[in-house]
Amino acid sequence: MSLHVPLTAKTFHLLNEKTLAILPHHATVINTARGELIDESQLLAALTKKHLGGAILDVREVEPPKASDELLGLANVWCTPHIAGLTEDSQIAIARYVAQGLSGVLG
Repeated sequence: MSLHVPLTAKTFHLLNEKTLAILPHHATVINTARGELIDESQLLAALTKKHLGGAILDVREVEPPKASDELLGLANVWCTPHIAGLTEDSQIAIARYVAQGLSGVLG
């Protein structure tokens, strides 16, 4: 399951005890949107109880996570830094995109 929603009052902790419980036991949760979409205490409980297959987290409720964060110690959790837009290639691509947009508007 991959999350692709903005963070709003309605999506805050969208994945919580109730919604995590209806996922299949082999499911892997992928979050590259916003950390606050997942109630991480409930995610930890689901993972340690082996209710979920794993989690891939590019964003977290607290960034950077504390060294004592229990999710970081689980073998079925992979965390990546949310910095895809900060690479040299992505910055060049963004600059080109903006320039093309301005060129189209300004003629």
